[in-house]
Amino acid sequence: MKALQVDHTGDIVMQNGQLQEVRGIDEIQQRFRQLLRTNKDEWFLDPEEGFDYSVIQGKNVNENDVQAALDDVADQMDEIESIENVNLDFDRSARKLTVFFVAVLADGDTFEIQEVL
Repeated sequence: MKALQVDHTGDIVMQNGQLQEVRGIDEIQQRFRQLLRTNKDEWFLDPEEGFDYSVIQGKNVNENDVQAALDDVADQMDEIESIENVNLDFDRSARKLTVFFVAVLADGDTFEIQEVL
């Protein structure tokens, strides 16, 4: 599969006046990041799409709830078999949660993600 490449802000990437594309594992990784950045029940065309941000809001974030929410995002993509090695880094003063994990694809390939939520 292929898609237009977007940068970390969600803007479409252009180089020398040409739209850039991503393919293969890079496209899967980009799509997964987009799902993480979409709050579940936010997009009216598919309210089930995205990450359940309610699990990371509040003072007592539960790692098991975050893992379940990540698994739910993985279930939204046929290419991803599982999420492993989840590590959470809370920066309470900045009110940020950084998640690190490995996504295992159905074909056995893997990729790592680090995302600030």
